[in-house]
Amino acid sequence: MLDGLKGVEGLEMRKAVPPIAAWALSIGCTVGWGSFVMPTSSYLPNAGPAGTTIAFLFGMLAMLVIAYNYGFMAQRCSADGGVYAYAREVFGPNHAFICSWCLVLAYCSAIVANSTALALVVRSAFGAILRFGPHYVVAGYAVYFGEALSGVLAMVATAYLCIRSSRATGIVETALAIGLAAGIGGVFLLFVSSPYASFQAFEPAFSPSVSPLVGTLTVVAAVPWAYIGFEAVTQVSGECRFSAKHFAGVMGFAIICGAAMYLALTAVAAAVIPSGYANWAVYLEELSARTDAVSIPLFHAGEMLAGEVGIYLMGAAAFCAVMSGVVGFYVAATRLIYTMAVDGALNSRLARLHAVHRTPVVATMAVFVVTLGVPFVGRNVLNWIVDLMSLGALVAYLYTSIATLRYARQEANGKGRVAGLVGIMISVLCIALLVVPIPQLGTSLSKESYVILFAWIALGVNFFTPTIAR
Repeated sequence: MLDGLKGVEGLEMRKAVPPIAAWALSIGCTVGWGSFVMPTSSYLPNAGPAGTTIAFLFGMLAMLVIAYNYGFMAQRCSADGGVYAYAREVFGPNHAFICSWCLVLAYCSAIVANSTALALVVRSAFGAILRFGPHYVVAGYAVYFGEALSGVLAMVATAYLCIRSSRATGIVETALAIGLAAGIGGVFLLFVSSPYASFQAFEPAFSPSVSPLVGTLTVVAAVPWAYIGFEAVTQVSGECRFSAKHFAGVMGFAIICGAAMYLALTAVAAAVIPSGYANWAVYLEELSARTDAVSIPLFHAGEMLAGEVGIYLMGAAAFCAVMSGVVGFYVAATRLIYTMAVDGALNSRLARLHAVHRTPVVATMAVFVVTLGVPFVGRNVLNWIVDLMSLGALVAYLYTSIATLRYARQEANGKGRVAGLVGIMISVLCIALLVVPIPQLGTSLSKESYVILFAWIALGVNFFTPTIAR
């Protein structure tokens, strides 16, 4: 067992990813804990039901363009590693390292964001049963040992699964993705068959406190964060049991499913509110001013729709969303690190596979060590890290789109040129919204996020210096 954990060089990973597992990987990374929180904490207060719908449909179309670009490049660059391979082919190893290092940060941020959300799922469904043991406050957030431990155990179980078997990992991810879709679908069916389902329930259509244009743009700026992870399937291209020409279809279907799930939960959050409130706007405004609220409004909506059954159904869907995100991003991060190590951009030890299971064991342990302590710093500190998820992913989208444009020009492919150019425009616009402070939108990175970003860049320079020397 110890020899297996040390890893062996020169082995190849098994082809263990069928189309259904590839879709599960994409949708599992796309729809996470944020889909249960953001509708009531950000989307509805800023844009209302109509503005949120417009923003997500726009975001869906934008991400479908990016997915086309990924599929375009996957057919022309069959090497593993997704954007790392595309950037290396077009721009060389330095650019490949830069964009992939940003994407590793996004994937690791998503792992800890979802694993620590497991405690919030339990708290919303079963109360404060995990709030035991020593506790302390970090940046205004009370960290309980029991809740932090749940996040650590989720990562331990996922790391073990990812080392043990690629096939078993795919089966678990598929089950979680199907459970996620079934849970949200079940909640939405309960909603449409209830007296809450009416057009009047969605009034006002836009937020009464924010102008429709500004509110919608605020959600548009946040939408790329909601779709991050759809491209994770390109990281396992060498393990897929189907042609690369199907990648765009797999990712596109995952994006459409993700948009439908986000909008379904937003509709339930807007329409299913406690009695005594004139509309969703009044309810959410009062809820935001309360300091004693420990649960999530969507869980209250589930209870109003079907009692305890509704709470548990919502909890099951949220659990599947959280764990499919942890497993999916673990797979994506470890495969990307493994590919970079095989190519010499990172230490060659990270390219070792398990002697028996043929999984990237050293890369998996590296991700585990990097993320293990984060649950103990609290959700408020974690938010500074999560803010960087969009930036890391958008840099990868930009490189993929530029590569698509260059290849399409060489081939005189008009459709590819248009998709590449549109993808570049989308990526640059979204990056600008993140790094350029716009007080009216409130989408720019925080000061703490910039500090973490510069620290990550310094760490990357430290890792890449030996490669530059060679």
